Parts: sequence; structure tokens; C-alpha cells
Amino acid sequence: MFTYAAFLYLRSGNNEDRRVEAKNKLVYGTLGLILLGFTQAYIRIVSIGDFTGDTIQNALGTAFGMAAYLIVPLVIAFYLYASYLYIFSLGNEETVKKAKSVFLYATIGLFLFFGVYSLLADLSVFKI
Repeated sequence: MFTYAAFLYLRSGNNEDRRVEAKNKLVYGTLGLILLGFTQAYIRIVSIGDFTGDTIQNALGTAFGMAAYLIVPLVIAFYLYASYLYIFSLGNEETVKKAKSVFLYATIGLFLFFGVYSLLADLSVFKI
């Protein structure tokens, strides 16, 4: 789906309708992957019984585990968007600057998420 949408976008030329159609296919494909990730996480939780909800550590651990299914594809989508902006900037300094900032903020968000995730993982096994 993504390859087909990218092919449509590259072949659209100056046709705005085809370009919008290709962008919509990319967005819907990304949302579909995120939905599949949430479905897989939900099935794993229900079938394994991983979520008991009896402690705050279990609840937060499960919530952050499910958030990873949203965050990682979202960061990949932002990386792809930044790459697209950088490749097709055609020497426009403003577009290059925007691409670099999208890449930087996506990376910062990813590090923040995994930092909080590892902190909560360490706190959940910490015993006094």
C-alpha cells in the first residue's frame, strides 16, 4: 500500500487530485498499521492475562506497552515525512530547516518516551 501510494505521488506531476489521493492512501495506511498494533496488543493482553490492574505498576506498564504501539509507527512516519521534505526541498533553505526540525523533535520525543518507559520499568521492580 505504501509503495503504491508513493508511486502514485511521484507520478502525480502537477495533478493536485492525484497528489491528494496518494497522501490520503499514505495516511490511511499508517492509521491502519497503528490500529493493527493496538489490536495485537489488546489480544495479547486479553489472551495472556497480562493486565491485572491490581497495582499501579501493572496498569502503567500495560499503558506504556500499548503506547509503544502508537509512538514507534508515529515516529517512523515523522522520519519519513522529514526525509521527504529534505529530498524534495530543491535547495529551499526554509524546507530544509523544517525537515531538520521535524527529525530533531521526533528523535527527542522517541528518547523521552523510552526514557520514561525505562524509568517506570526500573521503578516497578524497585523494592525497599
